[in-house]
Amino acid sequence: MTARSASPGPPAGPAEGAATAPRPLPPPAVRGATAIRDGVVARIAGRAAREALIREAGVSPGRGRLAAPSPSVRVRGGSARLNLSLDLPYPVDIAGACGRMRHDIAERVGGLTGMSVIEVALTVRRLVPAEKLENRKEPNGGSGPVPEGQPPPTRSATAVALAKGPAGTEPADGEPPPGSPAHRVGGSSSPRLWSARRVPAALTAVVVLAAAGTLLFDVVRVRAGSNAAAWRKGLADELATRPVDDVRVLTGAAIAAVLGLWLIIVALTPGLRRLLPLDAPADSERLHAVLDRNGAALLLRDAAMRVPGVSRARVRVRRRRVQVRADVSFRDPHDVGDELTAALRDQLRQLALAHRPRLTVSVRRTT
Repeated sequence: MTARSASPGPPAGPAEGAATAPRPLPPPAVRGATAIRDGVVARIAGRAAREALIREAGVSPGRGRLAAPSPSVRVRGGSARLNLSLDLPYPVDIAGACGRMRHDIAERVGGLTGMSVIEVALTVRRLVPAEKLENRKEPNGGSGPVPEGQPPPTRSATAVALAKGPAGTEPADGEPPPGSPAHRVGGSSSPRLWSARRVPAALTAVVVLAAAGTLLFDVVRVRAGSNAAAWRKGLADELATRPVDDVRVLTGAAIAAVLGLWLIIVALTPGLRRLLPLDAPADSERLHAVLDRNGAALLLRDAAMRVPGVSRARVRVRRRRVQVRADVSFRDPHDVGDELTAALRDQLRQLALAHRPRLTVSVRRTT
């Protein structure tokens, strides 16, 4: 008699076509994450700044006089801080143009990357006269930023303006643009920018590192059984035997005191004296803007040259004082001086400096 047993088969599963329960997804930390490198965000920010500049000026940067924007980005987590350097046409409302461009750049970068753009800082490197850009307009119909009745300056104005603020803000309908005189009423002054002091910091670090490294190397050699270096023996003997009132000791002490005082002054002062702080808009607590002295002098010179009778003007801008010397070729010098003073005061008001400098105007007749 032969007994047969059925071979074991696969376990019975659910019928074909029956719905299976979905497996739960692992937590987000296990599934992975999407990381966008700083360089990618910087390229997107540069492209967004280029598009915003085309809408603002009607000219493509990188063609002609306007340089292409230079972006730098700091990404931390899901937020980004953008810093861009660019050129603007002259004349232009720097604060208003920067406010509109900051909004456009933040909206564009946030939409393409999905990040939260918490700050956009714009540094205006130069103001380029619009007459040099007339023949390079974009074919999209940009008409340029030159208002009628205002002649362009005779040369480029070099200015620096840093605009920082919460990104993505835009004035409501009917409100004046940021930076306009209506917004400046009741606003606070921008604080002075602090210099990075890279050169003093680098020199101090190099000197301290060289001295400490040399001394440490000699100490290690002595601990390893070698003799001390001759320079260290000589220095120890000099310090032990030379009197305190010796000329060399007093000279070295004076040099060390001067260097220490210089480092203290560098650490406690902001520097960047060539930058003049501007008034901040009343509706923004994080907007900081500054203007270069050379740019302010050029703008004042252009205002002086528009006064009838002025053939030459020399402007010197300091932190607390503005000196203007003008040559008059025709008309009464007294009348020209009154009109020149009024024009310069109006230009200073439009510059919206945080600390209004004292204006000194001198006029002389030339033949």
